[in-house]
Amino acid sequence: MNPILRATLTKNYDARKECWNVFKEESLFPLLREYEELLGEQKFMIGDRYSWADIAVVEFLTRCQQCYDSFYLAHFERLRTFCQTFESLPHIRPYIQGRVDSFI
Repeated sequence: MNPILRATLTKNYDARKECWNVFKEESLFPLLREYEELLGEQKFMIGDRYSWADIAVVEFLTRCQQCYDSFYLAHFERLRTFCQTFESLPHIRPYIQGRVDSFI
């Protein structure tokens, strides 16, 4: 979390962007590759039904997208599809649509 905090709390825009890029390349992308491998061809992280794991992963991925880099998931087709599938679930969609966009 330290790189995320640094990228969030750094006041200088260029320094914050650099912190995010370092975190993205050194920590986030390796983690996302593991998530894609875990997801495989499944619809959800732990099989064919969603779980708390899916909620946590989607929340993290979409917050990173909102706060730091709206295009970082372009490198991860399965995770992008996973987020879209999860966010379109009928009982999840109202939460997603009503969620406040935020920049920390």
